[in-house]
Order: sequence, then structure tokens, then C-alpha cells
Amino acid sequence: MIKKMIYFLGSLVAVLSSWIYLKKKKQAEKSERLSRYQGTWFFSDSQQKQQLQITSDYTFLINGQSLGTSVVEIDEQRLVVRDQYGFYLVFSYPEQTLYDESADVSYKLTSEK
Repeated sequence: MIKKMIYFLGSLVAVLSSWIYLKKKKQAEKSERLSRYQGTWFFSDSQQKQQLQITSDYTFLINGQSLGTSVVEIDEQRLVVRDQYGFYLVFSYPEQTLYDESADVSYKLTSEK
């Protein structure tokens, strides 16, 4: 009877530890996928090259000026933020575009290499 209890407890510990490990691994992978938005991007607005920086807390800066953004939604396909005036900016990752609701314009982004 004691052997069965020890076997059961050992199995339970193994299952729980593997579950915790897989959960942490999945969270780390998701965090890594979401970090793709961070960095420096460029786009052209009225024939002028603009620089977009996205920080680790997903703050948007254009040419070094903060837009006072707050995150509305973030997943692997898009990052949606609201600026200080209430307009939305949508960064679509697979297409690498930035949609600016205030101007109703989408910009093609290029990354800094």
C-alpha cells in the first residue's frame, strides 16, 4: 500500500512539474512573438521619411516624440494602441503596415537594418 502511495505521489509530482514547465515555455514563446513589434521602423508621409519607435512597453514615438499611446489589443497579427487624442494606430505584423485612424491612411513600414 505504501509503495502505491509513493508511486502515485511521484507520478503526480512529475505531471505537475511538466505542466508548469510547458506553461512557462509557452508564455516565453508568446512574449518572444510579441516582441517583434518593438524596435525602429520607417515610413514615408507626404514624401518625408518618418521614424517610428516602439518601446518595450509598446509606447509609440514618431521622430522621437511620444504619442502618449496606451495598448488596446496585442496579439501575433496586430498591435492596436490609442493615442492621446483617442485615435487608433494599428500595426499589422504580417503586412508590416501602420494604419493611422486620424488620417485614415495605411503606411508601409520598413525595419532598421
